Amino acid sequence: MDENLEIIRANEAKRLLENSLLNEALDAIEEKFEASWKDSKLTQVTLREEAFRMLSAVKEVRAHLTNFVNTGKLASAAKEQREEAAVRERNVSEWDGSPDGQHRS
Repeated sequence: MDENLEIIRANEAKRLLENSLLNEALDAIEEKFEASWKDSKLTQVTLREEAFRMLSAVKEVRAHLTNFVNTGKLASAAKEQREEAAVRERNVSEWDGSPDGQHRS
């Protein structure tokens, strides 16, 4: 995937992960299904399994968004390193070899 797109997606995912309304909604869903899972009777296998799947799905959404953020951090660091290397390369190619570090005009 394009590095710039990964950085954009990371920023969007970070905003989502920091969004208080989204977190409130996801927390409420997690609490609902966790309570349903824990409070289910032994005979309510289907209810318990469905609650566990839904709880896992919410956790997976958060993990997926976190993965976007981490991938974007790596892409951003790689881009920054390439840009710094390009500046160093340009400085070396412009250097005239003198001890005082003058650059060619």
